[in-house]
Amino acid sequence: RACFTGLFETLSDLSTLAAPVVEVQEGPSAQVFLIWSCKGCGILSCHDTFHFDADNKITRQNVVMTTGKPSSETEVPSESDYKPKNVQQAWDNHFEAFGAQDVDKILLDYTESSVIRVFDHGNGELTTYTGLEEVRACFTGLFETLSDLSTL
Repeated sequence: RACFTGLFETLSDLSTLAAPVVEVQEGPSAQVFLIWSCKGCGILSCHDTFHFDADNKITRQNVVMTTGKPSSETEVPSESDYKPKNVQQAWDNHFEAFGAQDVDKILLDYTESSVIRVFDHGNGELTTYTGLEEVRACFTGLFETLSDLSTL
């Protein structure tokens, strides 16, 4: 309840609310993938994943949100030579780097303010990696674990 109360207080001006991606999957693993923003309220990007049980009740929701100064436009400053023109180019770099287990190349998609949260269902631990050094450690450890990428 507190989560939604705070969110609804933040969403005071819905004139900039946009949801460019809404993907509903009925089965076999019922879920919804949603990308939305409300830049006028300072929510620059939000990715939600909803997982449903057999009775169509939400069993898990994952939220990743980027916030910033409320505006009608998103400013994305970058000082590196790597400047993808769109999300597809950034994703292509990320996916190629992941498949090649190229940590340096994958780091091009992150900044010092990037945050990765990894939840281990085996032990119930949530680990947070913040900034380039910790993101590097995250992928280095992950790639040491992933020895067979043939099923990617």
